[in-house]
Amino acid sequence: MFVFLCSVPLTVAGIFLGPVILRFMQTPPDAWNLSVAYLRIFFLGTLGNMGYNMNAGILRGVGDSRASLLFLLVSCLINIVLDVVFVAGFQMDVAEPR
Repeated sequence: MFVFLCSVPLTVAGIFLGPVILRFMQTPPDAWNLSVAYLRIFFLGTLGNMGYNMNAGILRGVGDSRASLLFLLVSCLINIVLDVVFVAGFQMDVAEPR
């Protein structure tokens, strides 16, 4: 429940404050739309990211650091393979905002 209480407001704030953050960073106009789309996609993954880190910390706290390491290894390998498949294979890019 703690992960939900922390990640949902952070996700909502990140989605709506993303353009403010980019304006503060002086993002160039030609990269604006893709940057906003990327930040929104990034913040939508906050729940998964916080959930993993919370569970990994709990597992390490009870002495099982191997399970979280193996999960991280498998997820990184899947990420690399899917990046190559979608970017090189399907010629996909950052999602265009609608």
